[in-house]
Amino acid sequence: MSEEKPLKVSYSKQFVRDLTDLAKRSPNVLIGSKYITAIYCLLNRLPLPENYQDHALVGEWKGYRDCHIQDNLVLIYQYVIQDEFDELKFSRLNTHSQTALK
Repeated sequence: MSEEKPLKVSYSKQFVRDLTDLAKRSPNVLIGSKYITAIYCLLNRLPLPENYQDHALVGEWKGYRDCHIQDNLVLIYQYVIQDEFDELKFSRLNTHSQTALK
């Protein structure tokens, strides 16, 4: 990714629902260091630490990546490289089963 281009951040409707549900269910996760570190790294285009198990997805999620915030809590995101700017799309923040990941 080019560091000269601005980074646009977008959120799917489902990500916003996931985030809202998680804030009600387990608010401490959102202020925990693992979540904050993941968001910081992604926004600054830095590699995630190994313990986040960041990896590319396949199948219907091809082109996306996921990382583990907690054991069964995954963040699904995608970097889209464009001419004018790069885009970071946050798609899901939920369990493997809720995101249809196996």
